[in-house]
Parts: sequence; C-alpha cells; structure tokens
Amino acid sequence: MKPIDISHLLLLTPEEQQMRIDRVRVRMAADQLPAMLISDNANKYYLTGRVYAGYIYLPLEGPVIYFVRRPVELEGDGVVYIRKPEEIGQTVGLNVPEAIGLELDVLPYSTAMRLKSVF
Repeated sequence: MKPIDISHLLLLTPEEQQMRIDRVRVRMAADQLPAMLISDNANKYYLTGRVYAGYIYLPLEGPVIYFVRRPVELEGDGVVYIRKPEEIGQTVGLNVPEAIGLELDVLPYSTAMRLKSVF
C-alpha cells in the first residue's frame, strides 16, 4: 500500500504548528532541557494536530523527529517508522542528549525503563 499524504487533513497550519513547537522550546531553554520525548496523545495532538502511536523527539535545536508505529500512511519530513522504542536511538544516533524530558506522569514504568536504555 502506497503511503498517502494527509497533511491537508490536519487542523494545524504549518505556522501554527511551528509556533507551538517554539513555545515548548522556550520553556525547555528556561529549564535547560536539551530534548524531550513526547508520548502522551494530548501533547502529540497539541504539537501536530493528529494522534498516532509513537513519539515526538523534540530537541532544543534542530529538526523535530516523529517516531511513528502506526498508522503507516503518515509521511513527510521527519517521519520515521519504528516497531519498538529501542529503535529511536538508532535514528538519533550520535546526537543523543545528556538529558531528556519524559512525561513520567503518563508513561508506564516499563516504557520509561526501556527508553532509559536508549538514552
């Protein structure tokens, strides 16, 4: 099945999405946090206008990476398909930050430990 572009179905304009990402980055800079890994559906929806199974890797500087498990129809800049969280480290590669923000209030402990091994 060929991936389809659903960007025209999103509720956010690219400008609105960038404004929201910039707003989060201002807070990250104030907290001296080099990167965040966002997994909560409400937060993913706020930043992208869509909900999907996966994560948003948001570095303080540089491109945002959208790690998607499903749906498989998503495409675009920064979309990387993964089967498990451990694959995130392969994509981030040598740019792994010293610290990363996680949503520990909504993230299962087992997932947090798996991500800890990645970062």
